[in-house]
Amino acid sequence: MQYELLALDVDGTLVPIGTESISEIVKKSIKEVAAQGITVVLATGRSFRSASQIACSLGVDNYLITSNGALVQHMSNGEVLYQKNIPVNIAKEVLVAARKRGLTFDVVYPGHSVVDNDPDLIKFLREVEGVEPIICGDLECSMKEEPIKLHFLGEQEEIMQFQAELIASLGDKINVTSSYPRLLEVVNKETNKGVALAKLAEELNISMDKTMAIGDGNNDLEMLLVAGLGVAMGNAFGAVKEVADVITHTAEDDGVAYAIEKWLK
Repeated sequence: MQYELLALDVDGTLVPIGTESISEIVKKSIKEVAAQGITVVLATGRSFRSASQIACSLGVDNYLITSNGALVQHMSNGEVLYQKNIPVNIAKEVLVAARKRGLTFDVVYPGHSVVDNDPDLIKFLREVEGVEPIICGDLECSMKEEPIKLHFLGEQEEIMQFQAELIASLGDKINVTSSYPRLLEVVNKETNKGVALAKLAEELNISMDKTMAIGDGNNDLEMLLVAGLGVAMGNAFGAVKEVADVITHTAEDDGVAYAIEKWLK
């Protein structure tokens, strides 16, 4: 099969967890397939701004699937192909539940993030997301605009308990997932990376059987399921490996480059 579109997760796939760099081997392999005419798309839980910075470092100028599929936007001309926000009333309900648990959180809008004055979360947003958040002390009451995503940061056990609570109480209204340790992410129920990839492929007139997707986290499950070839990283969660068609090396061992060489070139 000659694949025409390559969708790449970022954290744990392109970028090994605990680092902020992409190896030169991986960069070279991505630039080579892009030069061959294959459409390379980042599909990440990160914000559009953060994903744009990474795409630029790879020499990629295309649509970006960001916020776990809630936004598909072209990085150079700004065209929004697809966007699904969280209704304000539902977002407020989630934030109230998080506040009761003492979790820190930020509210992500297209173009900016708003956060409580929490040093750990501000550091995370600056270092991982590459954004300078707006600080606000009362995010629930001040919310007027529909957010695109909600972030929650805490100890792993706390995050897992909160995830279970949200799925039990609001699972029919929100999509709850994670792309990074100690981090929980909430988007509109109707969206995920798989939905976004399908919409993008349709826009580009590429059949789904000619798409290849690589990921490692639970937020990559749907994307790997709908892609023509779903590739799990060697460091992927067990559930991701179970749904994948094939498994590549770990992010630390340049798994993306190996997958491109083995199944794409």
